[in-house]
Amino acid sequence: MTARWMRLVAWLSRPTDPAGLAAFRFLYGTLVALGSARFLDAGWPEKLYGTPTFFFRFAGLSWVPAVDGDSARACYLAFVVLGIGIATGTLYRLCIGAFVLLFTFIQLGDVTNYLNHYWLVILLGVLLTVVPAHAVWSVDAWLLGARRPTVPFAAVAVLRCQVAVVYVFAAVAKAGSDWLVYGQPLGVWLPPRSALPFIGPLLTMPLVPLLLSWGGFVYDATIVPLLLWRRSRPFAYALVIVFHGLTRAFFDIGMFPFIMVTATTLFFDPSWPRRLLGGVTPIPTASSSPTKGGQLMSAAVVLWCAVQVALPLRTFIGSNDVLWDETGMRFSWRVMVREKSGSLSYRVTFTDDDVGRRTVLVSPHDWLTWRQVNEMIGQPDLILQLAHAIRDDFYRRGFHDVEVRADCRVTLNGRPASVFINPDTDLAREVDCLFCRPAWVMPRPTSTPPSPWRSTSPATAPRPEQP
Repeated sequence: MTARWMRLVAWLSRPTDPAGLAAFRFLYGTLVALGSARFLDAGWPEKLYGTPTFFFRFAGLSWVPAVDGDSARACYLAFVVLGIGIATGTLYRLCIGAFVLLFTFIQLGDVTNYLNHYWLVILLGVLLTVVPAHAVWSVDAWLLGARRPTVPFAAVAVLRCQVAVVYVFAAVAKAGSDWLVYGQPLGVWLPPRSALPFIGPLLTMPLVPLLLSWGGFVYDATIVPLLLWRRSRPFAYALVIVFHGLTRAFFDIGMFPFIMVTATTLFFDPSWPRRLLGGVTPIPTASSSPTKGGQLMSAAVVLWCAVQVALPLRTFIGSNDVLWDETGMRFSWRVMVREKSGSLSYRVTFTDDDVGRRTVLVSPHDWLTWRQVNEMIGQPDLILQLAHAIRDDFYRRGFHDVEVRADCRVTLNGRPASVFINPDTDLAREVDCLFCRPAWVMPRPTSTPPSPWRSTSPATAPRPEQP
C-alpha cells in the first residue's frame, strides 16, 4: 500500500461539514419537483409517450417496456412528490432511490428523448442515494435519527468530480475546427434569435458566433479550477450564473442551465450555508490512521470517477468523427456542438407472391412523430432500428426476401447536405455495433462550414424546445 494511496484515503476520509451537501440535496429536490411540474404543464408526457406509436430503444435494453402517455403523466406526478421528499429530507433514501429508478425507467422508453441533462440528473441521483445528504436540515435528521455532525469529504468530492467531468469534456468537445475556427453550430442557431431584446441585433453579425464559441470553450475549460480556488470562487460563480443565464436566453434547453447553476454550489466550502446564515459549527478532527472502511470508500470513489472519465473517452476509440457518425456520442458530454438536419426515405424491395419483385418507398413520417424524425436523422443506430422495424413489418404482412435501403442526406453544422448512409447497403441485414463505426455510414464531407467572415449569417429555423 503506497504512501500516495494512504494520503488519498486520509483526504477523502476527513470529517466535513454536511451543510453544503444538505443544501445541494434541497436544491436538487426542488429542481426535480419544479422541473416535473413544468413538464406536466407543457403536456410533454402526452407528446413524448402518448402520441408516438414506435419507440427507439437503447442497445440491449429493448426488453424495457415503453410507457404510454397516462403512465408517463402518473410518473411525473410522482416525481413532484418525490422531489419534495428529497428537498425536505423526508424518508430521504426511499424518495431519492424511487426517483432514480423511476426516472431511469422513463428515459429508457425512447432514445430520441435522451438529453445530456437527464443523464446528469440520473448520475447525481445515484450518488445522492449513497452519500448522507440528509445528515442535517432534514426531516429524517430531526425525527428519525439520521443526524450526523460530520460526513466524509468523499461525499462531496465524488459529486464535485461528476460535475467537473461534464465541464471538462464539454471543453474537449469544443476543441475542434467547427467550433473554434468557424463558430459553428452557433452560426446556425443564433441569427434566428435576432428578435431578442437588446442583444438580438448583435446575433446577426457574422463574427459574434465565433466570439461566443471561444467564450464557451474558455468557460468550460477554466470554470472548474476557478471554482476550486477560494479566491476566484465568487467571480467564478457569478460567471456560472451569467453564462447559463445567457444560454437559457438563447436556447430552449429546458432545465439544463438551472441544473448546472445548482450543481456548481458543490464547489463551495462545505460550510457555506452556515456562513450564509451567520454561523459556523466546529468540525471535530479525525484519526490520522485510515480505516478499512475509509479505504473501501476511497476505492469506490476512484472507480466511479474512472468510469465517468472512460465513458466520454470512448469516442476517440471507435469514431473517425463523432459529430458525423455519432459513435459514442451519447453519455460523452458533447453538449450543443453539432447541428444536423436532412432528409430520409427508405427503399424497400421485396417479393410479392401475386406480382413478383417490387420496390416501394417508405417515409419515416409514416412511423414516427415529427419530433422523432427530427431527432433520428443523423443518428445511424436509429436509422438502422427503423429499417429493421420496417423489414419486420413487411415480413408480417406476408412478403418475402425483404431488403431495406436508406436514401439519406444530412447537413452538419451548416455544410451543404451530403449522403449520410450508403444507399447500396441493405440495412435489413446489418447489425448495430456498440463500440465501432458503422461501415455503412459514408465518410464525413470534405466541405467546410460557412465562414465567420461572410457578410451575412445563414438564417435557420430555431431548434424546438427541449423538455
